[in-house]
Amino acid sequence: MGPGYQPFTVEAESAERSCIKLSETGQYVELTAQEWANGLVVRYSIPDTATGGGFDSTISVYKNGVFVQKLAVTSKYSWLYGFYSWTNNPSDGHPRNFYNEARLLGLNVAPNDKIRLQKDASDASPYYIVTLVDLERVPPPGTMPATGGWLSVKNPPYNAAGNGVTDDSAAIDNCIKHAITQHKKVWIPAGNYLVTQDITSTIPGDLGLHDVTIRGAGMWYTNLVGDPNLYTDQHRRVRVIGGGSNVHLADFSIEGKLNYRSDPEENDGLFGSYGTGSTIERIWVEHTKVGCWPSNSDGLVISDCRMRDLIADGYNLNVGMRNTLVYNCTARGTGDDSFAIWPTTPEITQSIPASQVYSPGYNTIDHCTAELNFVASGGAIYGAPGNKITNCLFRDISVGCGVLISGLFGEGTNYFSGTTRVANCDLIRTAGYDSNTPGWWAGLRLAMNSAGVTNAGLPGLTVSNVNIEDSLAYGVAIEASQPLDNGILNNVHIGNFGLAQPGFHAVWANPQAVGSMTIENSSISEMPKNESSTFKFKLDNVTVSNSLPVVPTSLTATEVRLQQHTAQVTLSWLTSQFATSYTVKRAPSLQGPFLPIGTTTNSSFMDNVRGRETYYYTVSASNQNGESADSTAVTPVVSAGITLTAGTFKDDSVLRLVSSPQQVVESVGLGANTPSKQSANGYLFQGYSDALGSNGTYSGSNTTHTITAGNYVGQRSGLLAQANTGDSGFNSVLNNGVKGSTQDIVVTLSNLTVGKIYNVLFFETDAADQEPRGFAVTSGTAQSPTIWFAFDPNKYYVGSYVLGTFTATGTTQTFNVGISYTNSTYSLLSTITSQLNALIVGTPQEQ
Repeated sequence: MGPGYQPFTVEAESAERSCIKLSETGQYVELTAQEWANGLVVRYSIPDTATGGGFDSTISVYKNGVFVQKLAVTSKYSWLYGFYSWTNNPSDGHPRNFYNEARLLGLNVAPNDKIRLQKDASDASPYYIVTLVDLERVPPPGTMPATGGWLSVKNPPYNAAGNGVTDDSAAIDNCIKHAITQHKKVWIPAGNYLVTQDITSTIPGDLGLHDVTIRGAGMWYTNLVGDPNLYTDQHRRVRVIGGGSNVHLADFSIEGKLNYRSDPEENDGLFGSYGTGSTIERIWVEHTKVGCWPSNSDGLVISDCRMRDLIADGYNLNVGMRNTLVYNCTARGTGDDSFAIWPTTPEITQSIPASQVYSPGYNTIDHCTAELNFVASGGAIYGAPGNKITNCLFRDISVGCGVLISGLFGEGTNYFSGTTRVANCDLIRTAGYDSNTPGWWAGLRLAMNSAGVTNAGLPGLTVSNVNIEDSLAYGVAIEASQPLDNGILNNVHIGNFGLAQPGFHAVWANPQAVGSMTIENSSISEMPKNESSTFKFKLDNVTVSNSLPVVPTSLTATEVRLQQHTAQVTLSWLTSQFATSYTVKRAPSLQGPFLPIGTTTNSSFMDNVRGRETYYYTVSASNQNGESADSTAVTPVVSAGITLTAGTFKDDSVLRLVSSPQQVVESVGLGANTPSKQSANGYLFQGYSDALGSNGTYSGSNTTHTITAGNYVGQRSGLLAQANTGDSGFNSVLNNGVKGSTQDIVVTLSNLTVGKIYNVLFFETDAADQEPRGFAVTSGTAQSPTIWFAFDPNKYYVGSYVLGTFTATGTTQTFNVGISYTNSTYSLLSTITSQLNALIVGTPQEQ
């Protein structure tokens, strides 16, 4: 499956935006080991239950064709729905957080061994999706040092069981108290320790741990495990709380049991103040709200830690964090920023103590890796002086930026100052769609738009030796209402961008941007796009490459079987950045050879073939600089309803249906009155074409019609008036839709001929406001696809469409069109007014 880049899809949250689905007994995915290993980590997805909450299952592990054991998997800690801060209810739609991870120790793998994950008959999940497998050489468990004053939680008088069943909270607590008062250290041997209360200092007057070392046998061996039956109580979770200086935590894991987000609840994981002289090393945290949320620390070193599958942030350096070093750490599957420097105030977030002890700043995130968030960015800096992100890899960030520099949240008076640096980083397949804003972000986003930036702007920003490749939207975006004071991009490479859809830029300054940026000694794939009269770019020794088109994605093929053993295959794909045409190729097998069968300037194609034979298709994109690689090959599925192609409208323009090979059969408006049969040429709609000039074609057309755009000149009020065509059937039917709500509309098409193929067009337009929102449309049978649209009128997106092809199964055909609205959680929008129109565009095709 994949690569795919659209929101709310499992492909978008997958490694390299691709995954493998096992849905039949005997199907498997297999890999060949390159080195010795004894630890296995599998990143997988299995379905949720119909009512939410997930279930447990297994998948079978084989080595060199021989069954080894069952690997336990679950969907109880994945699958969230709706919009921030999400729910566990599938009926809220818009799914995310598809994945979870399972780990297995003791597999003993040699180089060239073949490891297979297989769906056997006894593996009960309907399907298994696998996107990533880690093989690791895990060292043996550590043992308690013979010298140095160590106390073992398993020894008398503490007597922890370490069996995962007996509650060991009191044993650990007593051992910590004795270690602090006797100036000794705590040893937690290998085992699973059930923990149902904070790991802290309960000595009267203490705020948390101080002057103590707590160490386990290794992150694969010593596991502090939560109780799922108690995890809805925020005070019964696994939380290690710092409350002073000279705290040293190392070599254990925290296995939480949290599967929902509630921001008012306190954070678990690693929490609290670590004063001076503290370290956090080699700790693995999963299924908690946050992984590591330290406050009021000066010189804290966090190294070699792993944060996995969290509900919120991975590492967040917040109140009073100064001179922190986060080094050689990883974050995967977080539900907020993977690595964040957020110098906020205790009035806004939780801290120990509830005041700012140190003046924040000069924190470093170095040699770290973030990937596969289901919310927010890889690395983020929200204020304070002298912070930097260096030598990091941020990849496959599906809903946010690779790196975000912003005053997006409240920071009190801890403004940006000094030099803020991003250096020697790779931002790969980042810049995804954020449904909270909503909108598409950038590989590197500079958003000087809130409390963290003073009127003096963002001074001293230096970005150097950064590689931004395959951004889903923008490469670099400057979105400012306050000045960017001569930001510097030095030796920056910006390659492919706009993988998700066209309309983005390598470097973009929005209309509100203020200030300037110097780009020097860099290579970019497009000249900077400046839409602001108050922002300037200066280029010095910049190479602008001639970009090839982006490889087409989301290719689908639907087969309709006709008479005389013939069939018609409808292909559709998402429009590619830089493409001016597409070449469709066909082969009799997946191995090829794939030979061209036609070209088109649209993002759909119809192929007439012999029925009941197997074919495979790929598509490549071309422009004046050459041809892209081929898309992932697909084979047609037999039509069970309607096939869909999607697009967005943009700018102050009108969309006009200008040609059709034959007279329109039926025109349907979703208002009080349904118009009669009319010519297509008489209708005007809001919209936009990315093509140059007024006669260019917009992708989404197929062989039966063409859609073109005519420029609209005038104020937005004129455009809104133009959207109402004078035909009352096309007036708004979605007045005062509450944000987050869903409205289902029944569209009935009549006068159809059974067995004939029709093309239908659904329009949604912004008719009365300019607020951000998104909506999803699904049509036809349960097997039909759902296409998600999102647009922000403040960035000139004003609507979207679905173009469908279907075979009539009766003289009257009914489709359900569901529209779900969202907008930024930080805006005040409470109601929405929009329009939905449906129009058949062309007579049935003869078979």
